[in-house]
Amino acid sequence: SASNAFDNNTSSYWCSANGSSYPQTLAYDFGSPTTLSSILLNQWNSASYRATTVELLGSNDNSSWSTLQTFINLGFNQNTLTLSSPQTYRYFALRATAGGPCWAVKEVGFQRTLVFTSNAAASTQWSSAFSASNAFDNNTSSYWCSANGSSYPQTLAYDFGSPTTLSSILLN
Repeated sequence: SASNAFDNNTSSYWCSANGSSYPQTLAYDFGSPTTLSSILLNQWNSASYRATTVELLGSNDNSSWSTLQTFINLGFNQNTLTLSSPQTYRYFALRATAGGPCWAVKEVGFQRTLVFTSNAAASTQWSSAFSASNAFDNNTSSYWCSANGSSYPQTLAYDFGSPTTLSSILLN
């Protein structure tokens, strides 16, 4: 079943019918628009059961789909599909267009991108050009910098406005 590709269990898997022609599509409904920055695609570890080329598609109505990006030369097991820019849709789909005689997917994971507002704070900052909000703007060209000569500890904080569960934090 396709749900096996989204069950957080790499012992279960989804597999297209053997000998099926490409393209093969595996889709996920988030229930509401969700912003993604990358997808973790864990494929079966055999050339006969993996896709080598996958397109990422997005839709808000599960009918009209946009091709967001194409990923080529995919390998066995874990592949990180990083989007050139975060994309927001309700539905996302992986469409395999080339590979072995069938496509087996152990697990698909999503890295969501939070859209932050101006609720950032820091203990110090170098100047207004390096404010705390830069650390949360999803732009790796801007950054927060503590004041020169400041003593440690330095604190960077974000107020979500309500209790929020996080599974990980990426420091870049």
